[in-house]
Amino acid sequence: MTLQIEEQILEELRDAEQFAKTRKRLLLEKKKEMEIFREGLSSIEKETLSQFRSYQPLDSDLAAASSLSNNLEDHLRFGDEAIKDDLELGKGTKISDELDLSELQPKKVDWDLKRDIENDMAILNKRTEKAICYILMKKYNSQKNTES
Repeated sequence: MTLQIEEQILEELRDAEQFAKTRKRLLLEKKKEMEIFREGLSSIEKETLSQFRSYQPLDSDLAAASSLSNNLEDHLRFGDEAIKDDLELGKGTKISDELDLSELQPKKVDWDLKRDIENDMAILNKRTEKAICYILMKKYNSQKNTES
């Protein structure tokens, strides 16, 4: 019995080693793909890829790239310039005075509520009609009994 257990353990170890080898091979392939991808990028795109927020990289190349790209003031200046450009573009456009306000009117407030309760109202209408018929039949029967 112990021989079977030992063989089973050895087989599991072989499977684990094989799995580790295939995983290592796949990771190396992904690393090569990423290197090829990074070679095709421009310098600005590379800087945006190597931003580290709360991680201090051990590689000196990555540390230099992250210190350059993580400068907060540079990001803020770039944001200010982008906002100024957008504002300048917006100044040139004029709003037309010929807007038809009836086209801008929203739908009635309760249009979706009416649609939602339509089925419930149909059921309630059937019930009220049945109740009215029942009351009329009861009155008719009571009048018929009093006459006879």
